[in-house]
Amino acid sequence: MKSKEPRWLGADLTQLARVGSTNQVLRERMRREHVPEGAVVLAREQTAGRGRLGRRLTTIAHDWLEYVVRNP
Repeated sequence: MKSKEPRWLGADLTQLARVGSTNQVLRERMRREHVPEGAVVLAREQTAGRGRLGRRLTTIAHDWLEYVVRNP
């Protein structure tokens, strides 16, 4: 049985093969246009991301799936 609750997480999905930073992609998009709550950016490879405490975060294609979600 399907839920009648609205599905907000991932309703706006951007999928990219390679990015510098998933956070940066979302920030730039938010500057240009309205981005709904729960928007998700997925990248198969990330080359210039930052993790906790500003630590550099990189991923190799096919090893990880990087994502960022716009919080409500």
